[in-house]
Amino acid sequence: MKTHNPTLCPKCQKENQCSLAISKDKTKKDCWCMNPDLKFPKALIDELPKSAKNKSCICLSCAQSFERKPSN
Repeated sequence: MKTHNPTLCPKCQKENQCSLAISKDKTKKDCWCMNPDLKFPKALIDELPKSAKNKSCICLSCAQSFERKPSN
């Protein structure tokens, strides 16, 4: 069984740079992933394995790549 690592992006397995996952201070709320202008579309979340959902942030690179992907 693979151990979950909240500091890695569930799509690319690279560091997600989420300060919430990295910080020991669980009251910290200032992270790039909490930017209200940044959208994580449902279709992007749906691509994740069920075991990874709500357990770690998608990295900015994967989020931006998804936004640029042409829709069918």
